Order: sequence, then structure tokens, then C-alpha cells
Amino acid sequence: MALAGRTCDQVTELIEAINAYLALECFVQPEYADEAQARVQPSRALLTSLLRAINLEVQRRLAALAEITALLQAQVTIDAAHPR
Repeated sequence: MALAGRTCDQVTELIEAINAYLALECFVQPEYADEAQARVQPSRALLTSLLRAINLEVQRRLAALAEITALLQAQVTIDAAHPR
């Protein structure tokens, strides 16, 4: 059951990272046809850096989820082969 709990934790962390990415992506897309009209003009370079950082975190969490899922699958296979 420890693997199942870790899997749930990894899924939750991945969802949080993806939600952060989606929120930032909505912010980056210009709301105005002419960005000069926008009250806040964030630096594209800074926003790009932030998107990259979030993307790396999403990739890290996907890798962790893949790893824990493989462990969980192996455990289920072992348990099925050796019923109690």
C-alpha cells in the first residue's frame, strides 16, 4: 500500500505543476490586440524563463510518476504470481 500512496502523491504533485503551467500560459497570452494597451507588460524573457522552469518541473514529476507506476505494476505482478 505504500506504493499506492506514493503514486497518489506523485499524481497530486503533477496536477499542481500542470495547473501552474496552464495558469501562467493564460497570463502570457496577450489579452489585448495591442500589447501596448496592457497595464502590466511583463518581460517576455522573464515569462519564458518561468515557463521553462515550470516545464522542467512537470517533466521531473512525470518521470517520478512513471517510476512509481512501474514499481507499483511490478508489485502487482509479483503479488498476482504469489497469492497468499
